[in-house]
Amino acid sequence: MKKNFLKLKQIEEALKSHIFSLNTQFYDKRAYLLFSRTNAQLKEMFEIM
Repeated sequence: MKKNFLKLKQIEEALKSHIFSLNTQFYDKRAYLLFSRTNAQLKEMFEIM
């Protein structure tokens, strides 16, 4: 149970920084790359859970 909670915390943090970078660099190509990389990481995290 605790392990899943920590995973959720990681996902929450990932989403927070993800959304922040989208807001600050929306038209930046790097933000787009970050976006697709973060999506892949989130998918992996959910598959692990």
